[in-house]
Amino acid sequence: MAQAATLNDAQIKRALRYCQSRRYVTRDSTILLFSIYTGLRAKELAALCVGDVYNEDGTVRPQFTLRAAQTKGARTRTVFVNAALTAQLLR
Repeated sequence: MAQAATLNDAQIKRALRYCQSRRYVTRDSTILLFSIYTGLRAKELAALCVGDVYNEDGTVRPQFTLRAAQTKGARTRTVFVNAALTAQLLR
């Protein structure tokens, strides 16, 4: 099976610059960074709930678990949130 194409740094910067021209800058850039930093598919991103990513006190969870119904392979999966994504989610 072939490896999926990935974006290089220049392409990521260009995509983020494009997000800056959009009406919902924070939303669009957060979706892009979520995909890049966590490797989530569009279906997995769309299935996320606020409570999956944030604790009750509003802090960002360092990791969260995707339920089997949310994933492509119908298996639960732990997703780790790095510092750059945490900073974006706190905006």
